[in-house]
Amino acid sequence: MKVTSHAVLALALSACGLWAEEEGAPKPGDKQVNPKDGAELVWIPGGEFQMGSDPAERDRLWAKTGWDAYWKKYAADESPKHGVKVAGFWMYAKEVTNGQYRKFLAANPQWTPERIDSKLHDGDYLEHWKEQSRASKDESYPVANVPWYAAKAYAEWAGGRLPTEAEWEYAARGGKQFEYGTATGEISDQLANSGGGGTKPVGSYRPNPFGLYDLAGNVWEWCSSLYKEYPYRANDGREDPNGSGSRVLRGGSVGGSVSGLRAAYRVSDVPSLCSLRGFRVVVPAGVP
Repeated sequence: MKVTSHAVLALALSACGLWAEEEGAPKPGDKQVNPKDGAELVWIPGGEFQMGSDPAERDRLWAKTGWDAYWKKYAADESPKHGVKVAGFWMYAKEVTNGQYRKFLAANPQWTPERIDSKLHDGDYLEHWKEQSRASKDESYPVANVPWYAAKAYAEWAGGRLPTEAEWEYAARGGKQFEYGTATGEISDQLANSGGGGTKPVGSYRPNPFGLYDLAGNVWEWCSSLYKEYPYRANDGREDPNGSGSRVLRGGSVGGSVSGLRAAYRVSDVPSLCSLRGFRVVVPAGVP
């Protein structure tokens, strides 16, 4: 993320009267609106948390829930559980919507599916986008078929970047080491969009303690991070925006397993894949 992009957002927010540096450091619960796309940003105070899970924790969870043990193997890369410090940052309270993404495409026609699909080796961006456009024209639904490259471009256009894997999990845990990124840290049909069916408008469920919505279910969310083994280290190359390899996805989706909705759950995919892939934007500390 370039400093110039940070400065653009700072100047834009200041010009709109939504933020001024002399007002001091943001406080937990503070909110701003990004004039670029109308998205609400929530301040996530910095802190330390336990990232990932350990085998004993997973065994207890599987025994408690009665989940099929088959899915447990997909959680092995959550170990070792380890402490990570995260600096404060602004984060979109909700996933980027169809309406916001269409605004981005109008301003950046080079990122329309018709223009870039031929550059992606799996060539599914255009077809998924057409399918999404047919299925849901409602602007309040999360954009659900975006490759990592386009999500990254949107975040930069909006004056921010994609969240790191550590930032995403820290935010999902709500400052309380929650197991799920929901209002209570638990999972149910009343707390998250999961178990099949289609996506729902962003913010359909109560937010978590940080004021963030839909961090469990609805659509997968791209992170900035390259997929690497734990422990998480921001300086080991995994946060290289130009690095090659698979990128991390978090949060699960409406079509996935319930165990995959946990805050600790992590998967990865090649950056060009896009089915049920969405995202949200963060702006680092020091920039509104």
